Amino acid sequence: VLFRSLMQGPQLRAGVDHIWPRRYVHGLRGMGRRLLQAYSVLGSLVSPLPAKAMFLYSRNFVPAALSKLSGGKFDAVVINGGDLLWVLPKLPAEVPKIRLAHNVEHRLFRAQVESQRGLAAPLKRVLMRDCRKLERFETDSVRGVGNIICISPDDAAYFRELAPGARVLHVPPVFAYRPWTRPR
Repeated sequence: VLFRSLMQGPQLRAGVDHIWPRRYVHGLRGMGRRLLQAYSVLGSLVSPLPAKAMFLYSRNFVPAALSKLSGGKFDAVVINGGDLLWVLPKLPAEVPKIRLAHNVEHRLFRAQVESQRGLAAPLKRVLMRDCRKLERFETDSVRGVGNIICISPDDAAYFRELAPGARVLHVPPVFAYRPWTRPR
């Protein structure tokens, strides 16, 4: 929301067009979300994509994105988060790409898996294997993007070291709305 408002603000007056996978826009709640998460983990066992990418993967999304790109003049494609990096190889090479990095996905995922107490050993092995796949996926994708905007200075330093030729910008989060509070 903030990025879009900055781009469309009086200084830049940029046109912004959105293309989202259906699951990203509508979101899933409750049991539907859990089933899709389980499907994503199982699918990642036979897919080159890690589970986090499988969660938002959509065959229909790529043709829709390419159709929209071919229909107009675009200066850049902004990829909002690591969950959508699977679309990178399908985008035209001549269109610059910008990744908004909310965090280093594989580090966050590893911390989540490691924090789970009582997780069955076979499931933990599957998730740690997927974490390593996510790390390779994210690392390869970061090197292919070339332009990264981070909200954390630590993440920006990590990406600068990982992809020395990339342009990495640290922009601290500025929230123009009241933060959500978690009920007790």
